[in-house]
Amino acid sequence: PSSMPSSVPSAMPSLAPSSMPSSTPSAMPSLAPSSMPSHSPSLSSEPSQIPSINCTDRTGQWDINGDTRNWCFWARKDSIVRCPTRNLIVECPATCNNDCVDPPTSGPSNAP
Repeated sequence: PSSMPSSVPSAMPSLAPSSMPSSTPSAMPSLAPSSMPSHSPSLSSEPSQIPSINCTDRTGQWDINGDTRNWCFWARKDSIVRCPTRNLIVECPATCNNDCVDPPTSGPSNAP
């Protein structure tokens, strides 16, 4: 490998990368991802369009400490107290998480 990039591309790629990257990015993206990840994650000033929280409560009944019931329905009656008391935030995100927003649906709405 060379210590300095050349100003004219070679006909054959080198067997190893140069010790100094070029000062301008290539015009075409590579066909495959790099074998080594970057040292730091990329940062975005924009939030993702779809929240990473699943906003659908668990349905049906399940057991917590020997009590069987539909816990999400039970928590709705006083979610501020009941959600943390029974640790229902993961199972009942729509009931227990005020920041939970369902992702937008695609396509037209059939609502009147």
